[in-house]
Amino acid sequence: MGQRTKLWAAWLGKKVGMDENGNPIEGNQTPQGEGDSQGNQGESTPQTTDGDKSVDWEAKYKEAVAQSRKWEKLAKADHKRVDDAQGNAADAVARAEAAEKELAEMKAEKARTLLVSEIATDKQVDAAVLSRMAGDDRETIEANADMLAALGKGNSYPKVKDKGESKAPTMSKSEILTIQNPRERRKAIAENIDLFE
Repeated sequence: MGQRTKLWAAWLGKKVGMDENGNPIEGNQTPQGEGDSQGNQGESTPQTTDGDKSVDWEAKYKEAVAQSRKWEKLAKADHKRVDDAQGNAADAVARAEAAEKELAEMKAEKARTLLVSEIATDKQVDAAVLSRMAGDDRETIEANADMLAALGKGNSYPKVKDKGESKAPTMSKSEILTIQNPRERRKAIAENIDLFE
């Protein structure tokens, strides 16, 4: 009798292949002094009788193996579903962390924009220029605003020779070049030299 058959026999609560002391019998042994009615010693049959019931242990073993395989398939399917669920959960956690990070960045950007707008209004500087400067904390942004305000206090108009009193040219470049008299043309070029630079 094989090891599995012994285990199944024990599992079913039957004493099959046991000697008079309750020890399992290996192979085709029979207990000493026992045999069938024809005197065949040492032969075992797959069927034994338990009272008036005939039990086919090989069939019971095959049935138990089939049940075991069925439950093994179900366990593997459940294991696959658990693995898939764990993978989906890990993906969901990663997406949630990314969303939280993005939300924190958006909140920080909004807070900086409000801070830049407030400081630009207080220091009377251009908020668009101030927002492009480095710095995320109040002190750095205020220092940048002070620098912009200091740059804006200087002369904002360019320096010109005649202090802005020059007259607009009365003639265009093409009109000057169409003058036939060379002396008049040179005079017009000298008066409107800025057109030829």
